[in-house]
Amino acid sequence: MKALSLSYRSVGIISFMMSMAAGGAQFLCFIALNRILGQEAFSRVSTILMSFSIFFIVVELGIQGEVIRRLSQGDVKSVVSQAMGLRLLLSLVAILSALIFSYFGDLAPESMLGMMLFSLSHIPASILLTLEELGYATRDAIFLTLHRLARLVATVTFIVMLGVMAWKSGSLPLPFHGQSVFGIFALYPSIMGLFLILGMVRLRQQNLWLRPGWRDIMGLAKSARYFALATFFRWGGGYIFTLQVLALIGERNMSSYNIANVALTPLSIFTQVLVNVSASRLHQRESRTFTGFLIQVSLLLTLIVFGYTIVCSLPFVIAFIFKTLDYSAYVKMFIPLSLTQILVSVCSVMSVIFIEKKAAYMVAVHALVYCLTVALLGPLLGPLGLIEYATIVPLLAALAASIAYVIQYYSLVWKVERALKGDVLPVAESKGL
Repeated sequence: MKALSLSYRSVGIISFMMSMAAGGAQFLCFIALNRILGQEAFSRVSTILMSFSIFFIVVELGIQGEVIRRLSQGDVKSVVSQAMGLRLLLSLVAILSALIFSYFGDLAPESMLGMMLFSLSHIPASILLTLEELGYATRDAIFLTLHRLARLVATVTFIVMLGVMAWKSGSLPLPFHGQSVFGIFALYPSIMGLFLILGMVRLRQQNLWLRPGWRDIMGLAKSARYFALATFFRWGGGYIFTLQVLALIGERNMSSYNIANVALTPLSIFTQVLVNVSASRLHQRESRTFTGFLIQVSLLLTLIVFGYTIVCSLPFVIAFIFKTLDYSAYVKMFIPLSLTQILVSVCSVMSVIFIEKKAAYMVAVHALVYCLTVALLGPLLGPLGLIEYATIVPLLAALAASIAYVIQYYSLVWKVERALKGDVLPVAESKGL
């Protein structure tokens, strides 16, 4: 694969560094929690922290590629405003979903308070995400880094506050109970709100803010409807599965599951950055180069995921990082999740080619199959005694969805080739096939 041009390389390096820093800070936060808190408190607090990644999927809504494409083509002011308006509405949906999750997950009252305060972070994060997309398209370093920097500072501040609390208590594990203590989660929306103000000031300085109309906002959602549906189904699968695990083992015993998820955070961030940079670059390339480029990126992703999985599964690595952890339960949770990341990431890269094509329905079908498989297999965990192997359900769901994706892909290729022989292209023809 040829190296990215200097401008795109700079975008990739900056985004990668900030993303890894934010992911690394979250990982360090879990290490600190594991050492400072007792087993029960760690499970409860880590469950709240892990909820952000579940509900933020709703805010992203799968329109990131569409937004970057539109921004790259011009008309920046209207696209930014439309994306911000849509994301703001979606952040309210994410907050409502978090509250529903707290109720049906049977969380303790103080945990529900922490979840509610923490979920408010979706409001500033939704706008900062749009500014990040603007940074990808315009290669503006400030817009590109504000979102990740806000999460980095918020996480570091959270760790520092925990350290102060531990120092004042003079004992470990740190007593962590009561609604007043769980109020510490208000740090996240407060700090991210400050970065949001900085971003909006810069946006106004560049005269890039325009109040969007309802039709404009819905127009953006409609243009990326298949990817929005795909995200909704993908979120539904994760939402349902996490609720199933929470109902089976309880919030006091979620530590192994939460650590397995957070261990994938740096990898997930890296793959998302790679997908975003690929989307920006693909829109500048000729269609005949699409296939080769996507194959190279997919192979790179696969190698990285395999290497990361091996390192994070080594007993001495885990024992060095986490003070109290059931290694056997962690590995049984982590390895299937990591392998799932390969299937999801490769399909995400492949989906870039369909962003502005009528074949985008394939992405929605892929996610629907994933969601349905999780919903059907999840209830079998308890009766079959598969709690320790729970994350094999997402792996099987991702495998089923990938098979459906490949079948649709080659079916489309066959239709296009058949139509080309007759000099008539089908409606679902996709550029680059």
